[in-house]
Amino acid sequence: MVSWSSFGQSQLPIQYSGSSTIGRCLMGISNDYDKASISFNTSTESNGGLEDLLAGKCDVAGFAGQLPSKIKDKDISYKKIGRDAIGVIVHDKSPVKDLSSEQLRLIFTGKISNWSEVGGPDHSIEVYIMDESSATHFVFRRELLRNETYAFQEVVSPDSVMVSKISNNPYSIGQVSLSFLHPFDGVRPVQVDAQLPSVFNMDYPIGRDLLLLYWTKNAGASNYVKWISENQSENLIQCGFQVKLSGGLDSLKYIGSSTIGQYMEEAANHYPLFKYGINTLPESEGGEEAILANKCDVAGVARTPSEMVLNRGLRSTYIGADAIAVIANTPEIKSLSTEELQKIYTGAITNWKDLGRTEGAINCFRVSPNSATYHLFKKNVLGGEPYGNNTREIADNELVGKVKSTSGSIGFVTRSFLDRESELVVNVDGFNPWNDELNYPLKRPLFLIWNENNNRAIQFINWVLSPEGQELATDLYTGSKAQFEISKEGKTGVLKVYTDVKPTTDAQVLYYPHTGYEIRSMNGKLIRYISNNRGINDELPETVYLNEGKYIIVPETQMKEEFVIEIVAGKTTVLHTREKPKEEVKKYEEKIRSKYIQLYGDMRLRVNYDDNNGTERLRGRYRFRIGTNIQLTKDLIIGARLVSTDNLKNYKSTHVDISSFGQLGVGLDRLFIHYNPQKQNWFHLWVGKYALPYHSYEFYPENVWDEDIQPEGISMAIKKNFENSSNFSFTGGYYFFGALTNSSNPPSMLSNELYYSNRLKDNLSISFFNKFFGYIDVKGLNTQNEYFVPNGGNQTTSDSSSTYYQNDFSINSTAVQFKLFKGNWPLLLKGEYIQNLSASNYNQGYTVGVGFGQLGRRNGLQAYVQYQEIQQESVFTPFTQDDFLEQTQFSGVVAGLSWSLNRKMRLHGWVLTSTHETTQISKNRFRIDLDIKF
Repeated sequence: MVSWSSFGQSQLPIQYSGSSTIGRCLMGISNDYDKASISFNTSTESNGGLEDLLAGKCDVAGFAGQLPSKIKDKDISYKKIGRDAIGVIVHDKSPVKDLSSEQLRLIFTGKISNWSEVGGPDHSIEVYIMDESSATHFVFRRELLRNETYAFQEVVSPDSVMVSKISNNPYSIGQVSLSFLHPFDGVRPVQVDAQLPSVFNMDYPIGRDLLLLYWTKNAGASNYVKWISENQSENLIQCGFQVKLSGGLDSLKYIGSSTIGQYMEEAANHYPLFKYGINTLPESEGGEEAILANKCDVAGVARTPSEMVLNRGLRSTYIGADAIAVIANTPEIKSLSTEELQKIYTGAITNWKDLGRTEGAINCFRVSPNSATYHLFKKNVLGGEPYGNNTREIADNELVGKVKSTSGSIGFVTRSFLDRESELVVNVDGFNPWNDELNYPLKRPLFLIWNENNNRAIQFINWVLSPEGQELATDLYTGSKAQFEISKEGKTGVLKVYTDVKPTTDAQVLYYPHTGYEIRSMNGKLIRYISNNRGINDELPETVYLNEGKYIIVPETQMKEEFVIEIVAGKTTVLHTREKPKEEVKKYEEKIRSKYIQLYGDMRLRVNYDDNNGTERLRGRYRFRIGTNIQLTKDLIIGARLVSTDNLKNYKSTHVDISSFGQLGVGLDRLFIHYNPQKQNWFHLWVGKYALPYHSYEFYPENVWDEDIQPEGISMAIKKNFENSSNFSFTGGYYFFGALTNSSNPPSMLSNELYYSNRLKDNLSISFFNKFFGYIDVKGLNTQNEYFVPNGGNQTTSDSSSTYYQNDFSINSTAVQFKLFKGNWPLLLKGEYIQNLSASNYNQGYTVGVGFGQLGRRNGLQAYVQYQEIQQESVFTPFTQDDFLEQTQFSGVVAGLSWSLNRKMRLHGWVLTSTHETTQISKNRFRIDLDIKF
């Protein structure tokens, strides 16, 4: 299979051919190379890439292994960009964990053919090898087989297919570059000669150099290779390569949880690019104090980080879930209930005979109050009661040894301190504390806390989130990429995926719907697309029911990343593609989510002060909206919403004056169907009464179209997300305005939107919007017609009986928005140009704006200011904004400050000033809105 990818816009193309191990890494790096466009062909593997270079078919060849002798007489240069290791992989349920070089030689040459000969089950060994185009094939043969010939085995390519083959065959063994391994992919590398399989373990016996070769006279290729080798060391490290950095090793200081301390100690072996200083004596509380005082680079807490830490702007990375194991040194104790443990640790029971066992005093050990383990056990087992006087304090790292040496003793400690074969482990409520037991009651989250301005911390956290870092986390804990929770469903498995959220405004109320993802089979075939929300007002991830088995999840905002998950009947698999939500959020989600019906609503309380050329008015207003989205089938959703109103004919404002509470009415705001076929997820169809399915600007988007309006009509959209973090959509529809009349021929509108966005760099994105609103047969229409709200300032003509619109309106709005990311205060720049193509005079308008900050789910803050000039015929006033006291023929400024109090409440204060172009009369409005979602 050919893998092609292109980057950049230069006219100087560079063609790469060769090793898929190298090419897969360079694809992700080369997006930042701006001197040439780079194309990749990795189907050739190392030998084919070398042949392409010699034949002049490529500019750069990737070769994994010893420098080939055939280039010695050629004018070819090369650069070593790193070192890779080859892993011997088996199924993750295989009991075989360590093989010697000699055993592997005998297995791959066919002299050992049964697993029982190397400590496994009595079953034949099924061997897979890479084909001869891959350097893995030859390096493995040279280093381990001593150049003996492989026995007749099944040949596969590329590495990703090898991983898939082994994960589906519990009796198989294969060879693969370690950089291709990911957590939860169903395979595990074995130790070779008791050496940890890691690119950083210099004693690991199967490694190879990674080389880039090019013709010396090819200046473009030379510059590109130089850029890779000199400027991309950290990115090469993130690909899993060993790279020698200039200078000595930096120190990385860790303070905090002893449970996470074990991860740090193992990381020193897996990722030896720092001098690690590890101090676990202060435990979780001391770790938080140290990171707040800037006394360490990374802190660890075995619980959710405190508000004090999060409010200081520190970052927290969830690395796994740990279990607290109960251990006892008495052969009779194999299982205890939480009630029995509560009685033991509060001192109500002090002798084993009281539990029906042989008489003997209970020697009761506990950990220090500085440890998060102490507090979790107290909360979950003792119900918050104090520990009894019968307990003795022992340090976490000494407790296992103390219980082992003290007959009749009991203790509790984080599971990572124990071997799975330990005979001390006691089941709690019938369940064991190991990763594969989903119902064990004593678990807690593990977080690393760090400062985003600390480069050492950033480098280490990037490794933690890399495949090797995640693999280590899953060895010690329940890994960070997927957590498993019990489900009430019986026969099928359940999947919930917490993808990125996309902040979306609905009439200036902010919602956070999750973005979609694909479910694929293990061979990459698309099974289903999940939009992961039932509309812009849905903030909960979809509950998906699947048959047992393994699947690949590809989020649409992380197209380069794949997550392998396993569905278990009767249980829920929860995948967090970024970070785990807080517990209180999770409880809210579990309470609200229904399999078929989603209910949502919001309320707004508004204080409104107007100064209309000296005429002042102060009033209070409110609005209620309640709606539902019903999942009729996997492809079809029906939605409806009711809204409060005191005037059913005013479709631009559903706010009600508090003084008009007695005239409160209820209107049907939405009623529609949305069709999005799972197998053609790029296609969308809406029919009914609904909001225009367009993208909204980051701040004040209503100069051309008021977002309160919900027209009737039909629209279709084509949407596509790309691997380079860009996305494109085209949406078009036909709408008619007959909701307020019995006319069989109401006025109508053709409208469309072209949208494109791209993450140009890690800290910069651009969005392009082009929206068209073509109102049909407006010219000559009576301004007091039964379809529209009254004219707000457009040009008119008159006769003796009526006043008519003078022009048609074919309005085009083009906008560009830049977003520069920097911590919690991104900079937003927006410009918009408006033109009515059906009018010859006074037909243009524009806006320019700047904003700071962003509205997250909690404690988000955004400030913005926008200037606009709107000529008389550039907008159609029955459908433009009604926030300014002028609707057209004015210049003005809107400025505001928004604060997300929590995930359900936002406070928004804003000022709108406008000056009429002809009369030069100024009008001002000040508003404070409190939006509450429920």
